[in-house]
Amino acid sequence: MLRAVIVGGGIAGLSTAIALRRAGHAVVVYERTQLDNEVGAAINVPPNASRFLVGDWGLDPARSRFVRATRLTWHDPVTAAPLSGATLSHARNAERFGADLWLAHRVDLHASLRRLATEPGAGPGVPVVPYPGSKVVGYDPHVPSITLASGEVVEADVVIAADGVHSTASSFVLGYTNHPVTPSHYNYCYRFLIPASVLEADPKTRFWNEGTDGRTRIFADNEGQRRLVAYVCRE
Repeated sequence: MLRAVIVGGGIAGLSTAIALRRAGHAVVVYERTQLDNEVGAAINVPPNASRFLVGDWGLDPARSRFVRATRLTWHDPVTAAPLSGATLSHARNAERFGADLWLAHRVDLHASLRRLATEPGAGPGVPVVPYPGSKVVGYDPHVPSITLASGEVVEADVVIAADGVHSTASSFVLGYTNHPVTPSHYNYCYRFLIPASVLEADPKTRFWNEGTDGRTRIFADNEGQRRLVAYVCRE
């Protein structure tokens, strides 16, 4: 049995913790937040992820309020009418890929992963022990160990940094700051949630609630430079 320290209690960190728990290792997760303020918008759980999330790890889509994706439809960007022949069905996902594509709220996915990692009856292995409110300020790749903001040093057999793009782990491993590559161009993405009741109250937006059976709608301009993607993310 290895003692594993994971830095970061997000989707990647908790997923790693679940896999290590089920493999028989002792896992602790250090997260700088209190693990109760996860935010975000909608997120896809594609077949290559849901195959083990649902099939192997036992995540319950109904309890997690996931929506099974059924189709993807392209719409005219001016009239909003569905384009003829521009529909992709997801009906055979389970047959073709071994699992379904699910649409989810990020908060629901995170809560489900937290349950699978920390609850005693959520699968084989010793439950993962989370340490919320623990900021990691240093790594020692030779021991290996981490240093908390409190000054405490935590040693382990393996340390996994899963604390996002702003992680400082690489600078301690490499011995220098690994600066990000400056992009040659910029793409912007704006994400937001709208309650179904708000859409239903306005005659001009009521059509968004029609056919809320797991379909994804895409509205793209004629140049293909901008697009609006929308779907229901919570049952």
